[in-house]
Amino acid sequence: MVTTFSPPLSGAVLDVLVDVLDLRRWDSKQILSSTNARRYLRGERVSREAEAEVQVAIVEALIAAELVPSTLRASDLCPDVPAGADGSSSAVIIAWMIRAYTDHWDALAGALRRLTAPVAFPDHAAGACLRLVSIDLAVRVTAALWLMRLSEERPLSDFWTKSRGVSLWLRSLHEQSGLTRDNLARAVGVHQNTVDGWLDDEARPTFENLMDLANVFAEHGVASRAALLLRMRLAFAARDIFKIIESSVGTHQAIGMCRRVIVYANEMLLLPRGSAKSREENDHKMRLTLVLGVLGRNSLELEWVAAMLNRLWKLERDPVWRTSIRAATGSWFAHLQEVTAKLGPFDEEKLVEVIREKPTQEYLDSIVYLVQASKEELMHEPGFADAMLSQASEGGALAALELKIHATEASNRGDILGAIELLRASVAQDPTSQEIHFRLGANLCQIGDVDAGLTELEIAVQLDPSWDRSRVEIAIVLLNEGRDDEALAKLEAAKLELPTSSTWVLLHLAYTYERLGRNRAAIETYEELLGLSANQAEALDRVAHLYFVTGDKRTGADRAKKAAHLGITTVFRAWQQGYYGKKMPTARPVHDAGIEHLLQFSDSGRRGKRGA
Repeated sequence: MVTTFSPPLSGAVLDVLVDVLDLRRWDSKQILSSTNARRYLRGERVSREAEAEVQVAIVEALIAAELVPSTLRASDLCPDVPAGADGSSSAVIIAWMIRAYTDHWDALAGALRRLTAPVAFPDHAAGACLRLVSIDLAVRVTAALWLMRLSEERPLSDFWTKSRGVSLWLRSLHEQSGLTRDNLARAVGVHQNTVDGWLDDEARPTFENLMDLANVFAEHGVASRAALLLRMRLAFAARDIFKIIESSVGTHQAIGMCRRVIVYANEMLLLPRGSAKSREENDHKMRLTLVLGVLGRNSLELEWVAAMLNRLWKLERDPVWRTSIRAATGSWFAHLQEVTAKLGPFDEEKLVEVIREKPTQEYLDSIVYLVQASKEELMHEPGFADAMLSQASEGGALAALELKIHATEASNRGDILGAIELLRASVAQDPTSQEIHFRLGANLCQIGDVDAGLTELEIAVQLDPSWDRSRVEIAIVLLNEGRDDEALAKLEAAKLELPTSSTWVLLHLAYTYERLGRNRAAIETYEELLGLSANQAEALDRVAHLYFVTGDKRTGADRAKKAAHLGITTVFRAWQQGYYGKKMPTARPVHDAGIEHLLQFSDSGRRGKRGA
């Protein structure tokens, strides 16, 4: 059982770009081969200055490889740039855009790494995240296509997502040249078997081979050498990226994601093209869109991006993708939390009882995929509403699951009373489910019925004493009631009684020590947690503050830098701005509003968040 969903940090994502585009070849300063670069691209921590240097080197390599324009002004992309940036080089400007995106991404990834809810289907959890990324990418690609002034009605093609698609496309270029395979092999200077591999088996040519192919095809009138070389390099890079995604989420999901980036971008491009607004106004909108996408829209509402996504929502027929489109402009963290709750463990024996045979993997995948759609979207599916009513009327575990999913969605949209009603009905159908009792208890506590909520949470503990979520939830309720000593006793007992160490328990135990002013115990517990999960961003940020206020500035700085690398920069920025000076503060620095929703603990009023 996988108990966390841990997306890669931005450095590891950029490493894929560096590899598939062979950017080290174009890195004249050899920065991408440096120790700092290799550490950063593995997802390890380096200084902010080293990160920026690597990001600029990546963009300079893209420019040297003629994959992005070499002359840009900041105002060509976005008016909201750092002071003095308008006269900067293209590399600095684009690297600034990359920094904005990677900061958003690392904050989200750091928050997701904190979750400990069990995930029985990690490929589907990854798929839920990649769907949001695909939508965001499609929005940014749309903006880039508009600003590039491409004349084609639908400028992007998805041939690289198809089996042997790149080989078949390369074969079409070969046929246009009029050469035999033998003549092509001689012209390029390779054996005919090598050409057969390129045209039949998706073998990837080297960069030198691609240059030779571009020269030969250009000489025989297929297209210009520069256009051919660019298209071939991008086609093979796209295919490599597809294979990486395929290895994470499976062929079916990978095809759906990659093809939708193309289809969505082509479709959204029709909006500015058909707009009555001036080109200058549409350019301004698309520059903002290119920089902010949907991941970076927390602080700025872009109504035209909402209109672009609404167009996709109306055209999309898959309820899971329709759900993702709706979720893309909200909190990605909240949506992925909801999906994680739906992908928990299930009782295969009960499923066998219902369908009267052992389910195939394909059958399971189809169920797990469909359950990620919101019920609002599923109700548009022909026959789905009747099937759900029939399932619920039969009772038992499947009815309980259906009611629980309804309740989860009700709770996430703020309808706590509706969620409680559904969860009570779910408990009646499956009284032995610790998760349903857990969710019922958490929701009861949210409306102030603390005694009833704690009773349900205690039942969840009795049903499965090894599950950390219900034990911690009891402590969270007690903390929010100001019963800190009782919460501490519950968490210390959980730490001793659980069969394996739980980062979720340790995080809340350390926080409780901190609330009680037991800084040394808090530091020791945070460090114990970090020994189990070194990339726990919130723990790093919190323990950094404690080190500073207890006089260990060196360790505090180290932990603050690590937290900043993972997207939580609160203590790091406070330290840089002199907050921890001679007169040492005791209060924590205030978090940026943009990351509050990603944190488990809010220090305003010293309250913690409930976990359900």
